[in-house]
Amino acid sequence: MPSAPSKEVFQKQAESTEALVTRLADRGLDVGDKDRAARYVRQIGYYRLSGYLEFFEDQPRKQDQTREHSLRDGVHLDQVIAIYVFVRKLRLLITEALERVEVALRSEWSNALVEHTKDPHAWLCSNHFRRSGRYSAQDRSDHAISQLKSSCSNNLAIQHYYNHYTDPPHPPTWVMVEQLSFGELSHWFEGTRIPEVRRSVALKFNLGTPALASETFAALTYIRNLCAHHAQCWNKLMLKEPPLLDRLRDDYVYFTDKSRVIKPDRHIYNYLVVLAFILNHLNPKSTWRARLVALVAERTPDQLKRMAFPADWHQRNVWVNPPREPAAVSGLEASLRDALRRHAAAEGVTVADAHAALLRAALLPVTTA
Repeated sequence: MPSAPSKEVFQKQAESTEALVTRLADRGLDVGDKDRAARYVRQIGYYRLSGYLEFFEDQPRKQDQTREHSLRDGVHLDQVIAIYVFVRKLRLLITEALERVEVALRSEWSNALVEHTKDPHAWLCSNHFRRSGRYSAQDRSDHAISQLKSSCSNNLAIQHYYNHYTDPPHPPTWVMVEQLSFGELSHWFEGTRIPEVRRSVALKFNLGTPALASETFAALTYIRNLCAHHAQCWNKLMLKEPPLLDRLRDDYVYFTDKSRVIKPDRHIYNYLVVLAFILNHLNPKSTWRARLVALVAERTPDQLKRMAFPADWHQRNVWVNPPREPAAVSGLEASLRDALRRHAAAEGVTVADAHAALLRAALLPVTTA
């Protein structure tokens, strides 16, 4: 068993903004206008900003050194800020998708529970629930009641219930569920004893089994918490493994661990695949997927690689076609789609760009020799 690393006394001291700008310049960054650079350091923070410098750093010269901290020649602050802005936009898109999933889960779970039990207050019946993670059914119920009471002063719906009704003592399921975080909601779903309710929700999200649905909601809760706290989601290995959904086996990217077990990669790409898949199912006309593709198209292949985007990502089904029944796709349409994919691959462009070029060409006037 390896020995624990020796510990030291922390001796770093806080530095002024000007000193931190100088530190960036000493690392090889072209900071440009120092006043402008100082404004970025003050508003973003040196610690947060330095995390975006790793992409531009020299490779470590020693095997035991994780980062060199000196930058490649010619790196300008604007290049770093461009990635910072990209990641912020990416987080906003992820947050939007997660909001849609969370709101849909609140509605689908509470509706299924109430409809199956014929009881608007089914959440108060402990027989419907079991332990989920470290939370017992009673723990979850007590916490939900505490949240309802604490929200009474600023939530008119909850005020109305407590002011007008005495029995049951707490609001119905569809009111209670609005007070839950995504994480709490995923535990309520996981802890539901009624198989029909769990199967109904899994079906609504096209996630196969209730077990896979639980795994998916737990993984998305982790991503939601990262984005909610504005944490790094680019060039980062996630701590939680994405759910291995059968329908996405050809869309995922994988890695082989030390035991030679093939697992889904834990960079952000696979999580984006899951979100695109769910949103395509919830609303096939959603523009979210197209907006994400447009945003990602701004980045270089090397930058996409840091998110584990495969070279052929734009040709994979989840990004090309919204889910539809096979019978709904005619033979001609399928042939045209395949031809478009082959053309995009041959030209080295995205399918979206190839499609746009085809549409532009179709609008040109017909000429003859």
